[in-house]
Amino acid sequence: MRAVWDGYGRSQGYVRTTVQQMMERLLKKGLLERNASSEGLQYHTVSPKAGLLRGAVDRFVTESLGGSVSPFVQFLTDARELSDEDFAALSDLVERLRQERGVQP
Repeated sequence: MRAVWDGYGRSQGYVRTTVQQMMERLLKKGLLERNASSEGLQYHTVSPKAGLLRGAVDRFVTESLGGSVSPFVQFLTDARELSDEDFAALSDLVERLRQERGVQP
């Protein structure tokens, strides 16, 4: 924790207890693990980047959109600069969901 505070918190003007509270929140969310060592407590991430992104999106949908992806889908529908690649990815997703649920196009 001290290394995080020395390397980041101090330069951002945070007191040590603020950094400690942030790290405790990350522990509770399952994004960090803490292990005791001869050098003190050691922290490390437990999720690869893809998992972190998935978790962030899940929290956004749950907390900001009330659990419904409809507002996000509407946003994507209205996006004027949706690339061909993004459009293809969305089409593939819809097709996969149809197959999983046995829904005909």
